[in-house]
Amino acid sequence: MFRTEACHLSTLALLALLAGLALPAAAQGPPARIAVVDIETIVTESNAGKKLQSDLDAFRQGAEAELRAKAEAAQALEKRLDETTDPAESRKLAKELERATIELQRTRDDKQREGQKLQQDGLAKVERELTPIFKRLRDEEGWDLILARTPGVTLVVSDRIDLTKKVLDLYNAAQP
Repeated sequence: MFRTEACHLSTLALLALLAGLALPAAAQGPPARIAVVDIETIVTESNAGKKLQSDLDAFRQGAEAELRAKAEAAQALEKRLDETTDPAESRKLAKELERATIELQRTRDDKQREGQKLQQDGLAKVERELTPIFKRLRDEEGWDLILARTPGVTLVVSDRIDLTKKVLDLYNAAQP
């Protein structure tokens, strides 16, 4: 949470600095043209973003099935351990249960890391694919600055400078 607040404060400071720089520049030439894009909307509503979400859902379901199977195997070992009266069998089952429990935790950690990497890689890919669109809008429409619309940072935005729909349409059209 502290990191998010620091990020918001940094963004606000940047916006204040930009606004301060734009005032003297306005006296010298046309005012800076600033636009915003809601990246979250692009990710959730674009074809590429929907595919990423589908891939993440499929990964999560597969990981949950694998973890469920390992947890059930560990529970079965625990039940057998509870039911046994033979000390040698009890020691053997206790070791198997310990190994199964460790393997379950390792698998859970691995799947969490894999899922996070899949998500990060997918979002990075979307960002890379959006960059030429932002450059095109900058060059063709004369936007000086295109900012990400961030809740808590961007308080009020005119529809006139919100390029989200246009970027979404261009992005979907660019996808195979």
